[in-house]
Amino acid sequence: MSLPAALDRLASRIEMAGSPVARYLRPGLAREAVEAVFDEIDLSPPRGLVDLYGWRDGVDIDRYHASEEGVGQPHLFPFVRFRSLDEAVAAYRSFLRMNLPSVEIWPRRF
Repeated sequence: MSLPAALDRLASRIEMAGSPVARYLRPGLAREAVEAVFDEIDLSPPRGLVDLYGWRDGVDIDRYHASEEGVGQPHLFPFVRFRSLDEAVAAYRSFLRMNLPSVEIWPRRF
């Protein structure tokens, strides 16, 4: 089963379990757009991560909170929110600005 097919199945199961989160998934991004974002931050993502953001670009948190269903955080799993690629990159950049000891926490290539 391909990753997008497995993710479609997961989204369906999440919805069947009564969670509204799957209805707030953003459309996926073009492969070239995903790769360009990672090039910009000098990381080489694994194919699965590119495929993930090609499938969907995270949860639209603003639309989720604006709805009557949007209470709390839109988690796919307990304590796991699927951020848009832009949100994930912003979090990554914020982490880098913390001035932690110069230890390579995230490898440049996976």
